[in-house]
Amino acid sequence: MARKKKVEVTVDGHGDVHEYTVTKGSHLTVYTYKDGSTKLEWDDEALARDVREAIAGVENKPKQKILNSVEESTEAIEKAKKSAKKTVKKEKK
Repeated sequence: MARKKKVEVTVDGHGDVHEYTVTKGSHLTVYTYKDGSTKLEWDDEALARDVREAIAGVENKPKQKILNSVEESTEAIEKAKKSAKKTVKKEKK
């Protein structure tokens, strides 16, 4: 995940100043406030694209394969999880 960090300052409707750090990645943006609280903002399309590319790479299939529905994406994610579990089991032996 590529990251870009910057500090932003906003003023709300009551005139209160809020300073926070924004860390932007390829599919997740994290807002970290001075009080330690965070807000996560997901880019679902970018996440699905990254998952498809990762699965295609593992299965040696072309990266241009398109998953057309949420069901296919979910199935692909579950398949990748199972494959990862098998790999971990093999490494433990």
